[in-house]
Amino acid sequence: MTQTTDRSPSVSTRDRSAPRRSSAIREAFLGGVVAAGLGLGTLAVVVLLLWITSSSPESSPDGALHVAADLWLLGHGADLVRTQTLSGHSAPVGLTPLLLSVVPCWLLYRAGQHAVYQAEPDEDGGQWVPEESVVDPRTAFAWVTGGYLLVGTAAVLYASSGPLHVAPLSALLHLPVFAGAIAAVGVWTADGRCPLRLPGRVSAALRRLPGADRTARVAASLAARSWCRRRRLAAALRAGTSGLVVLLGSGALLTATSMLSHAGAVQMTFLNLSNVWSGQFAVLLVTLALLPNAIVWGAAYGVGAGFTVGGGSVVAPLGITSYPQLPHFPLVAALPSEGLGGPLVWLTGIAAGASVAWFTGVAAAPRPGRGEPRPPWGWGETLVLATLAAVGCAAAMALLAGVSGGPLGIGILADLGPSWWRTGMITLAWTGMIGVPGAMVLRWYRLCVPTRASWPEWKAARAARRTARVARRTARVQARTEARNARAAWAEAKARARAAVPPGAAPMESAEVREAMAEPWWQWLRPRSAPGRSGRRLRRKPDHGGGAGTETGVGAMAGLATPAGTPSTARPPARPRRWALSRKSPGMPEPSAEPLTAPDPLRAETPTRPDDARREP
Repeated sequence: MTQTTDRSPSVSTRDRSAPRRSSAIREAFLGGVVAAGLGLGTLAVVVLLLWITSSSPESSPDGALHVAADLWLLGHGADLVRTQTLSGHSAPVGLTPLLLSVVPCWLLYRAGQHAVYQAEPDEDGGQWVPEESVVDPRTAFAWVTGGYLLVGTAAVLYASSGPLHVAPLSALLHLPVFAGAIAAVGVWTADGRCPLRLPGRVSAALRRLPGADRTARVAASLAARSWCRRRRLAAALRAGTSGLVVLLGSGALLTATSMLSHAGAVQMTFLNLSNVWSGQFAVLLVTLALLPNAIVWGAAYGVGAGFTVGGGSVVAPLGITSYPQLPHFPLVAALPSEGLGGPLVWLTGIAAGASVAWFTGVAAAPRPGRGEPRPPWGWGETLVLATLAAVGCAAAMALLAGVSGGPLGIGILADLGPSWWRTGMITLAWTGMIGVPGAMVLRWYRLCVPTRASWPEWKAARAARRTARVARRTARVQARTEARNARAAWAEAKARARAAVPPGAAPMESAEVREAMAEPWWQWLRPRSAPGRSGRRLRRKPDHGGGAGTETGVGAMAGLATPAGTPSTARPPARPRRWALSRKSPGMPEPSAEPLTAPDPLRAETPTRPDDARREP
């Protein structure tokens, strides 16, 4: 009964959370649908307004709506096909106006954010505060993307026919990538984690692929690095974004300068395209939609990569080839007439590299007393993160260069815009050669060179380091002095001990040694004891004739060296030993009860092992 009572609240909580989860899923799906519908509706309103105000509308409202759907898909990167041309051949339109992509990106980004959490009004201030999400971020990401792609598929089917229609294959390739990337960014910024975690079955299938274990080990080793932390990666991302902003700002400045220097040609072209205000307004809208593309082209021109305007022409700071026959348009009229190649243009890459170095160095070595105290980064971490910032800036610039270009027809208009790989490589060269060393130098400067505000702290720290260095030096000198005094005292005690011992009491000057040293030198060449009997100094051969045994060793030397009439210190001859058996053996006589030979005083001086008596022959 108690278990049922304890489990009942969890069951009721699960039952109450199920409607909330289904409601959150429904809102996520509707959020994607609404985001796509608002983007389409905005373009439809603008196109219908231009169609209504046109002096001679040549098409029906259905054609205007087709144009709106085409432009919406063109903003997602899909290619259009224009069938009514002067040559009679179909002409592709793949140059995406980046301003058309801003509205869909913003709407889808906000839909992804709102799908993660439920927002409720605060009772005190009346502001919207986020609460914990009731759905998984992967689920929210999937439903938002699904709702957006549902409307996109309907738009592709609607705009796949007409004089200006979308290429279905290009739309099916670009639209899911666009929707998935923007929705993932929105969910990640709202939830704080990436929603691209794969399900368990997919992860298990990927782990069975060849090389998956090595990839997992490399990923785990990279994740264990000190620089692979969220705050430090965010700092590297901020540094790379700053370099990209500097590049785009320089491109905007170069574009404005070129348009001001060709103001007359731009105005003449703008007035000649249309004589009515509705047509001029349409030209103005198209120019504004292509202005971000011109800014990216100006940034590519500033770093030195340049861009092409069709027909194999190249517009770069070092030189400009001859322009082909281009259509009359205000932005085309603002193209530079000659390559500047001066220091003002090359400062674009230098400014981008300096921006990367500044933001990386400031994050690597924070000043004391500003914000939350954090330990400075190491040399290796600063180097890696500055490199990551430079690579991120170059990758973003390459992506923008690839998106901003494309064909506007066939022939000389088949290739417009900068080369994405050339722009990325040159941007990486600028940001890498300037940003990485600059970040290292700035880190050293902020750590070692004080400012006016931190001068007292730096001076106190320097005095503390000097005091510690002097203390260490004093300790080393004192240790050396004590060691020298100890060696002197030991030498003095040794000399005093040697002086206290009399000359005649040397341990090596005993009588036996003196007698042995008095023998001739050839006496020392006689064979010694057996190798296994190193503990015995003398060996006496038994006398089988009944007489005295023959002496060898020190005793014999002493007998030779002792003069007549002088008492000798050699040992007296002893009787031969007999075998002492521990037990009776068959075929052997009974052991004699005769007492053993008296112990030899010279042999008693050398300690013997307990089993020497058994091994004695």
